[in-house]
Amino acid sequence: MNDSESTNYRNEIIIGLFLVIITFSVYWQIQRFDFVHFDDNEYVYDNQHVNNGISSDNLIWAFTAFHSNNWHPLTWISHMLDCQFFGLNPGWHHLTNLLFHIANILLLYIIFRQTTGSIWKSGFIAAIFALHPLHVESVAWIAERKDVLSAFFWMLTLWSYIRYTRRPAFNRYLWVIIFFIFGLMSKPMVVTLPFVLLLMDYWPLNRVQFQSLDAKETKAQVIRLLVEKIPLFIFIPISSIFTYFAQNHGGIVKSLDVFPLETRIANAIVSYIRYIEKMIYPTKMAFLHPHQGMPSWWMTAGSCLLVIAISFLAVKNINKRPYLIVGWLWYIGTLVPVIGLVQVGMQSMADRYTYIPSIGLLIIVAFGISEMTSNWRYQKLWLSITTTALITIFSAITWNQLGYWKNSMTMLAHTLKVTSNNYIAYDSMGVELFGLGRVDEAIQNYLKAIEIYPQNPYSHFNLGMALHAQGRLKEASQQYLQAIRIMPAYYKAYTNLGAALYAQGQTDEAIKQYLKALRINPDYVEAHYNLGLALDTAGRTEDAINHFMQAVRVKPDLVTAQYSLGTALYKQGRTDEAIGHFLKAVRLKPDLLIAQYSLGIALAKQGRIDEAIDCYNKALALKNDYAEAHTSLGNALYQKGQIDEAIRHYLQAVRINPNYAEAYGNLGSALFLKGDVDKAVVYLQEALRIKPDYANARNNLEKIQTMQQQHK
Repeated sequence: MNDSESTNYRNEIIIGLFLVIITFSVYWQIQRFDFVHFDDNEYVYDNQHVNNGISSDNLIWAFTAFHSNNWHPLTWISHMLDCQFFGLNPGWHHLTNLLFHIANILLLYIIFRQTTGSIWKSGFIAAIFALHPLHVESVAWIAERKDVLSAFFWMLTLWSYIRYTRRPAFNRYLWVIIFFIFGLMSKPMVVTLPFVLLLMDYWPLNRVQFQSLDAKETKAQVIRLLVEKIPLFIFIPISSIFTYFAQNHGGIVKSLDVFPLETRIANAIVSYIRYIEKMIYPTKMAFLHPHQGMPSWWMTAGSCLLVIAISFLAVKNINKRPYLIVGWLWYIGTLVPVIGLVQVGMQSMADRYTYIPSIGLLIIVAFGISEMTSNWRYQKLWLSITTTALITIFSAITWNQLGYWKNSMTMLAHTLKVTSNNYIAYDSMGVELFGLGRVDEAIQNYLKAIEIYPQNPYSHFNLGMALHAQGRLKEASQQYLQAIRIMPAYYKAYTNLGAALYAQGQTDEAIKQYLKALRINPDYVEAHYNLGLALDTAGRTEDAINHFMQAVRVKPDLVTAQYSLGTALYKQGRTDEAIGHFLKAVRLKPDLLIAQYSLGIALAKQGRIDEAIDCYNKALALKNDYAEAHTSLGNALYQKGQIDEAIRHYLQAVRINPNYAEAYGNLGSALFLKGDVDKAVVYLQEALRIKPDYANARNNLEKIQTMQQQHK
């Protein structure tokens, strides 16, 4: 290695270390951040397939499910691995995102260093990519793992492609295909990557020459490069079909009735310019910018003129400044899947969408500035000062922006501050407040969301839940019905409507709603569980058992379903099976009082008295004023011949509940056995006063009276 190579190698190491250290320094605070209650729940902590870690069932689910309106199996698997190793500690999940971001930064530097030979320009692109505030969302939002993960495979695909172009071989091209497929399975936005490879063929790889060849040779080169990409192009329609089906299945692909074509085109053109504006002046960043409909004519016209002007300049300089056309088409092209021509969701744009497209703009800036200052006397000094200033400014803004992601409340409060008419943020704030028990404040936020956009079914549903929690069941039912009118396939709304009707005593109507929910989603656990409760109330215990079993099949850790299934089985005389489900319930939740008590009752019925006593004692340890547990414990002790102990618990039961007939009756029977006839009569009479048809107390009282008459 000569001196020049040694110096370059040393510079490479220094730049790499600098990029890692500065990125860690700015982003390190995220390891103290919590999950946010927008998508993180569906992606991680409320998703049993993910938070249970790696298993064969969960891997099959990752490749076959369209959960959260997406098909990205590798993203699911990455979240599963986090849960496997770190559980639900959000700090580690955040750090995984950060590590992927750092890997992307280093790969980006290597790619442009190898293809352009420029240390400064490549370092500039990587540094601004690392620290630009628009990328905060992709790194700090755990649910946006798909951004940094897909970008990781994007970079590996580019790196593999560069290796292939230098020494073409089948095994090298195979890695290009593999990494591209992995990228598609992380986020479908990667479909634009083969087109970027074609751009790089022109510059900086220089695999096609427009200016030095005649038209025939140029055409032959272009055809060869296109044919070379056919194996990659094959996967684009496959991924697109999967993605469209997943998003359409979830109901988030908006029809032309909601957003007409002219509105979509206008919003797309305006968004292209707004993203550039945010790259230059990153302000008012938020997790969601709601669609405001058709932009103003002057904004649309101005944006259109700017897009045309930049495109004209890029084409005009295609030979002299190839980086300009490549950077511009990189930016324009990679945004196409998310620019809103196919409107998914209700956002007009999203800061996170710039993660890959921004590289195109950084190419233009890095090489453009270098060319503009090429004749300056102190070019290196000015470039160093400019780069340092930008890194310092963006680091400060990014650090500050990261602070808004420390929890849901700060993130949502900031979003509401920097956006207008953001009904989704109001709705999400309501969900957060509802979870904190601040129901009145939640209702106010839901009402604001509905006022801004009355056609959002989720706001009506969430308002219904809040009203339901306050016992305002009729008002809640109206909100659930409104959610269903807007979105007829809203199975959660049918389920909650059923719950509201059930609480009002309308069991048959509730059953109808639960069945509607299950016709839409046959595996919806809450519908199966609630339907089981309603059927049990209606006396259809066998049907109830079937639905409780469906609930525990889908979600074995649903404690309430395990307990309710045990109760229904016990009613049917299937005590062994009932005990099995009671045991599962108490293992899942040892402090579930009713499950401990019911397990004791079932064990006692089987004659397993000592085990029953243990359960009753555990129940009383949880709640010492539990009259039924004192009575049942007294019964078990009575069976073991420990009459004095039994009497003590019966007395405790009647002190807690002076109207508890069974406790009086059993106390009377125990005192009669002890020979304290007078007291026994008093307690048996009290039992019959409370419950005149109490046969056991009447029989014992008659025995005492007969005995007394015989004695006389």
